[in-house]
Amino acid sequence: MIQLFIFALGLGLLGLSFLVVLNSLEQSNLLYPGSNVRFLATLPAALLLLILCPWFITIPPNVDIIDSAKLGLTLTIFVLYGAAFESWFRGGMAKRAMSAVVVDKNGKNISFKRALLRNIFKALLLPLAPICLYLMIKDYRRQALHDKLTGTFVMWSPEALNRNKPDDGYQVEIKKFKKAIK
Repeated sequence: MIQLFIFALGLGLLGLSFLVVLNSLEQSNLLYPGSNVRFLATLPAALLLLILCPWFITIPPNVDIIDSAKLGLTLTIFVLYGAAFESWFRGGMAKRAMSAVVVDKNGKNISFKRALLRNIFKALLLPLAPICLYLMIKDYRRQALHDKLTGTFVMWSPEALNRNKPDDGYQVEIKKFKKAIK
């Protein structure tokens, strides 16, 4: 019964996050994807985590050794998947499908260590998703809290940048970004 409650709580958290994004009226800018893209890129992994481990957030904490081991294994797989794909391919499958990439401040691939740290922070901050989304919306570079803590950015891919044709205000950052990619 408690697991059903936790599952409903997790769905409520996702719903609240969606409402924050929906009501922000924030648009993606020409260089950084908006909260809508970031939310949709995270949604498949969050739903899968919620389905695999509905006891992720329990009140009172679930101390069953088997459930704790499942949660630890699931979180480890999610963090390692995220770190590997972000360091090797600049983002997971959902993020890449939306033409977004994860880079450092110079527009270069992030190291596995930085990607691992980014994904650990992302997992730890998951219960605060609505607040993190709100703070990201207010940041002109659309950096989420886990991005600020690790010095990373989510930007449009080079192909998307060419399609967006940004105005002169972004040309300096885009030239630095494109130069770092080559």
